[in-house]
Amino acid sequence: MQRPIALRPLASSRQQTSQSHGPQIQSLQPPRAKSPIKQVKTIYKASAVQIPPKPIRRSEPAQRSDNESKPESKPEHLSAMEPQPSFDPGPLTFGCTSILGRRNQNEDAHLTFETHEIQCACVFDGHGGPEVSTYCVQRFPSLLKAALSEIGTSIRDALKYAISELDKCILQNWAFYEIGCTATIFIIEKLSERVHIANIGDSKTVLGFYNRVFSTLDHKPTRQSEVNRLKKIPKSFISEQNGISRLNGNLSLTRSLGDAYMRQFGIIADPEFYEFAISSNEAESKVNISNIESDQQLYQILSQQTQQLKYCILACDGLFDIFTPEAVDDMVRSMLSNKVINLNQTPEWFLKTALLLFHDEFDSALQLIKKQRAGNQMAQVNLQQMQQHPKIVAKIESHEPTKRIGEVLTLYAYLSGCTDNITVIVGIIP
Repeated sequence: MQRPIALRPLASSRQQTSQSHGPQIQSLQPPRAKSPIKQVKTIYKASAVQIPPKPIRRSEPAQRSDNESKPESKPEHLSAMEPQPSFDPGPLTFGCTSILGRRNQNEDAHLTFETHEIQCACVFDGHGGPEVSTYCVQRFPSLLKAALSEIGTSIRDALKYAISELDKCILQNWAFYEIGCTATIFIIEKLSERVHIANIGDSKTVLGFYNRVFSTLDHKPTRQSEVNRLKKIPKSFISEQNGISRLNGNLSLTRSLGDAYMRQFGIIADPEFYEFAISSNEAESKVNISNIESDQQLYQILSQQTQQLKYCILACDGLFDIFTPEAVDDMVRSMLSNKVINLNQTPEWFLKTALLLFHDEFDSALQLIKKQRAGNQMAQVNLQQMQQHPKIVAKIESHEPTKRIGEVLTLYAYLSGCTDNITVIVGIIP
């Protein structure tokens, strides 16, 4: 029996009303009806969080003192823009792709950088505006490098310190009061080739091992451990609106950087950490995963043995609202192998479409997507938009495998009905 297509319903981190400008995006989504709010009972009062005592209204410009420096405006992706010292090359080659999608502005920011000891890649998915995600790209590298410069500091401790300091800086900036972002951060040590991941919110890091895939877990109001935590916050409740669970009727996530106005309702910036030992050996890992019942259990088992890493993917929820990590895994393996590779029972037409896009057979891919998405109104709208304005929506033009795979994934997600920004970083071990 053929397995259903590995797609997920669309979701956004923050409810927004978008208006299109010019031929770029035409919003055809019907108005959504409000649904009743279901309150979660409280258990005990949580400790107060120190945040600015007074919000800044979104209609008013942020006021700065004469002594306060104005944040510099820099490109979102800095790795190719700023000069960097010469290092011995790390094991991974990265490629980055980001598209606007059907939004008026791109609130995502992404970054890759390295030191003598590590390679690092980050995706920050903003909501409420691009300011916090852009700020994270500007500040995070220096905070992490400063922490790593201390003798004896572990990667996890350095990550924890850098993220904590970054969040403090954001909370102290009045201009960021109603703005936040998620984060997924990937680090590989050059000598030991240990992989470290820190995840906050609903962006994901996906690791393609020799014969299986692993992805980080989202921090959403639907995750039971997060629900249990939120029950302890007196002012917190979870509501369902148009099929999407939201914290206090607002954010569809439970952890983020910034979002000072939501801290009293349970938003925190505590990252969830993952760590793996990586090897270049091609021997299959002797792990029996047939009886594993949860992603947490899978992580506990995989992290106890050395794994052979084939690739990593870092992406915002714009990609994973459309594709499951398993579908992404099969698409990436197929593009790397130049043939259909199906470890996760993804429909064959699904993988053939990715290969058609990868090999510039664009018209054939469009026809196949149009046929398979006949009942998806948003996909049909995006397909029409792509045919009318192909250079505005997205491009597949890079000849470097890492970037080209990212271009295929972002465009394929858009053509499958995504309405969000889509940002993808692909890392491959040659």
